Amino acid sequence: MNKNQLSQRLKFQYQQFADFINALSDEQFTAAPTGKWTAGQQLDHLIKSVAPLNKVMQKKAIVESFGLAKQASRDYDGVVAFYQAALARGYEDRPQFLPEEAAVDQRAESVNNLMSQVDTLCQLLHGYSEEDLDQLVIPHPLLGNLTMREMMHFTTYHAQHHELGVRRLI
Repeated sequence: MNKNQLSQRLKFQYQQFADFINALSDEQFTAAPTGKWTAGQQLDHLIKSVAPLNKVMQKKAIVESFGLAKQASRDYDGVVAFYQAALARGYEDRPQFLPEEAAVDQRAESVNNLMSQVDTLCQLLHGYSEEDLDQLVIPHPLLGNLTMREMMHFTTYHAQHHELGVRRLI
């Protein structure tokens, strides 16, 4: 999958998530069993996940400082399987990725923020070559170093993962 396809897939998946979140009733947006995140919190978590990736990708020198890949990039299905296996072993989010309480009256602003972050990510992606995507790595808090291409696959799946989580709650 080349960077144009990665960008299209990112936008599609996050737009699907945004449309789903926007279609929820206020009650569905704020409801969750004890210990589970609400739909609004899932939304906040995704914002908190994409925003730092954008900050890192804005400066190629920072990305280059993480080093080079030691193996070939996994494809989308390979990254999803790797992530699901890691989740099965257990994991706690780092504090900076934990969501805040989400207010219904902030939903539209939060969805717009998420989509803006995704648009920025796609723009930044185009500043890297296809070779960069397979050679440069970015650390992921659970998965370790991922090539930039793998990070884009993960980021795409991350929206689907959280949408499925909300669907299970409602």
